[in-house]
Amino acid sequence: MDLMGLKCECGECNVCKSRERMRREREENPERVRARDRARYQRDKEKRRAAMDAYQATPAGREAHNVASRRWAKANYPKRRAHIIVSNALRSGKLVQGPCEVCGAAKVHAHHDDYTKPLEVRWLCPEHHAQHHMGGVI
Repeated sequence: MDLMGLKCECGECNVCKSRERMRREREENPERVRARDRARYQRDKEKRRAAMDAYQATPAGREAHNVASRRWAKANYPKRRAHIIVSNALRSGKLVQGPCEVCGAAKVHAHHDDYTKPLEVRWLCPEHHAQHHMGGVI
């Protein structure tokens, strides 16, 4: 990890000492580091979102987003195909959106357990969908 763009391997300067201290802390107490990172993320969320939105508004930001989107779609073809099929089925009425199967919320995502069966979806609210992907059993 480089602090402020400085690259040094001497082991004596403040940059190297700080880098070593952070490495040791990550090894010795990873939960504390994760908790601090989560707190920092929550604290800075609005500022980061504003910065991302401002970047997206620039031509370079839009192009970077488009490139990343195309790369993701190419690398995740079965997922993208399933998303398109669900979108088309919802629009045509072949598939009807239901409430979250856990809490009954109306705002839901279509979750695929198997992308080879694109119309077999589970309706989960954003919170339960994220929980499911983080290893929660739903």
